[in-house]
Amino acid sequence: MTPKQKQGFSLVELMVALLISSILMGGVIMMMDSSKRTYTLQTELAELQDNARFVIDELSRELRMAGHFGCSGVGPIDPFTGTNLIPFKAKDAAGKSVNDQRIKDTKNQLVDSSFSYSDTLIMTSFTRQLDVPDDRSFKQDVSTIPCDCVPKSSGELIVTDCRGGENISFLTYPFTLAPSGNILTLSPGLRRNYQPPVYFFIREDLETTYEVRSLAEEGFALFKNGAQQNPPYSEPFIEGVQNMQIRYGIDGADDDNAPERYTTEPTGGIVVSVRLTLLMRTAQKRGIGKPRDKTYLLDPDVSYNPRDNNKHEEGYRHRLFTTTVNVRNSML
Repeated sequence: MTPKQKQGFSLVELMVALLISSILMGGVIMMMDSSKRTYTLQTELAELQDNARFVIDELSRELRMAGHFGCSGVGPIDPFTGTNLIPFKAKDAAGKSVNDQRIKDTKNQLVDSSFSYSDTLIMTSFTRQLDVPDDRSFKQDVSTIPCDCVPKSSGELIVTDCRGGENISFLTYPFTLAPSGNILTLSPGLRRNYQPPVYFFIREDLETTYEVRSLAEEGFALFKNGAQQNPPYSEPFIEGVQNMQIRYGIDGADDDNAPERYTTEPTGGIVVSVRLTLLMRTAQKRGIGKPRDKTYLLDPDVSYNPRDNNKHEEGYRHRLFTTTVNVRNSML
């Protein structure tokens, strides 16, 4: 009897098994790579959505505060001078229009003109609220007000408890700041009793500017700066904002508190609303490929297609956001 032959895999069988394993592994690797790319893209888009939501919330709050004088209902009239307040500006300090301008970088240099021109939002709040302890009694003839912040050395203080008519709820008082920096002295004292909660505002023009700038790494961001801050800019307020369009809703002669037209210039009547449009772009390139052939309508007269600027848009995705904010305290 011949001994039984040893069994095993032939070379051909091993090669076939290796080929099948390679095909299966290749499919698994492709699925993992696709899942990773999808996850990365979704993460970038989620960050884009969060940035857009943050910007809209911030600008909506600032727009509603433009020209704010507390709850007095004084509206666009300055109670100190009797003149109309101008909370929105269409021109900068040099008299140049801030609308429909080419985007600049943080060093104030112009960037590629193939990007759509962007608007700048300049707003002024005419009061600054003071942080005053609410456990004190603010009765008639009280002449000292504690203040946890350091205001101007002297000026006008607005005191209101949001009760009664305009002449009752809204009164102004000259003040001086004590050397300690935390006591306001009124002369004369309060002219009536105030019921909590009581609000205190100092008459002070606070100008804020929002504008889109290009970053060194070819990204875009929205910058927020005061009127006294000059380029070069430092840290961006929020990244991913590629374009911003501002349109002012103007009420006409019928005075029905509804916009009859939207325009780039906040002139010619009462500004009752502001339409804000943001073109957001993912902050990072993630190998997404060529720009999508899609036209984003920023305004009836302003549009943008990333395919027109392949040099700088490859690897990014875009989203468009629009909101309209009612303005309570503005008139030109």
